[in-house]
Amino acid sequence: MIQRSGGPGHGYLGWLLLGMPLAILASFGAAFVILFAFLSPVERAQVIRLPAATAEPLSGQQRYVGALVGLVVAGWCTQPLHGVDAALVTLCGAIGLTLKPFAPISMKQAVKSVEWQLILFLAATTLMGQALIETCAASGLLQPWLAARPPDALAHPATVAALVTAVALLSHLLITSRSARATVLIPLLAPPLAALGYDFGAIAILIVMGTGFCQSLPVSAKPVALYADLEHETYRPRDLIRLSLLLLPMMGALLLVFSLWIWPLAGLSLR
Repeated sequence: MIQRSGGPGHGYLGWLLLGMPLAILASFGAAFVILFAFLSPVERAQVIRLPAATAEPLSGQQRYVGALVGLVVAGWCTQPLHGVDAALVTLCGAIGLTLKPFAPISMKQAVKSVEWQLILFLAATTLMGQALIETCAASGLLQPWLAARPPDALAHPATVAALVTAVALLSHLLITSRSARATVLIPLLAPPLAALGYDFGAIAILIVMGTGFCQSLPVSAKPVALYADLEHETYRPRDLIRLSLLLLPMMGALLLVFSLWIWPLAGLSLR
């Protein structure tokens, strides 16, 4: 979407450079919140002792899978050199996981485990997002609101950053798929704001980073749903809501700091 708007593309390493510092700070902040909001002082003082690692050598299948994962990641990182799309690299890696005699699963087993409904849903939302941009329908959807706003309401980058951050952080309550959130929100917000002089790419990246906030409900993200259904007790819906309320201001502040001061140092300014 950024490239279609005329902006520069960001490869795997480019996204890593923009997202890794934010991810590290958010992860440490979330761990701090969980430790002090959900554990007692006695529980926090306990030393976690992991069982000793086994000295068994890796099997042939394990070495094969490890090497295949390494090749896929290397293919992502070196995309500017070989020009092969990341999706094709991923598809080749997925096929490689089904090649006998080294693969741990067969092609038949792999096909059965794919969530085809989710893939079709993501494909449809991606096409919808592209259509919203190419037909200018996205801009038209927000034109009535933009026309009714005060003249200087969106004149300051901090105001725009706060608006986009709030929408991105809260959108998981309505759209459960992160990919769907991005493909819906980028066409809705980025083109109208770009028409006001803001950078399409900077708005799009802020939206994508904000859509990672999705743990208010068990259905908000697949990892959250996965660990909520384990045999032993993990967390309850009210725990997730409490955690989300505590993390929301922290994530909002991080996104504002990065969009207004950190990412501009890497050449990604809202203006």
